[in-house]
Amino acid sequence: GWWTLGEADFRGLKPGISTQAEVLKLMGTPIDRSSFRRQGEEVWDYRYLDGTMQMLAWVFFDAQGRYKYFVGQPDPARYSPLDG
Repeated sequence: GWWTLGEADFRGLKPGISTQAEVLKLMGTPIDRSSFRRQGEEVWDYRYLDGTMQMLAWVFFDAQGRYKYFVGQPDPARYSPLDG
């Protein structure tokens, strides 16, 4: 599950080398997948823990399905302020 993932798991991926199949095996099924054909990218969403903070990560792949990079941030579903 997502609670077993950490930032180190994402940092271990190798840009231009790691494949979608390898990411799927290491990270499990993403919570969402988006394709951006004009940009030649596919993005997979994952949740993970940074200590006790719940995080959201976007994992970017090129058009050939090779890992490019990831972006992580505190999960806005968990840490966004409530509307007044």
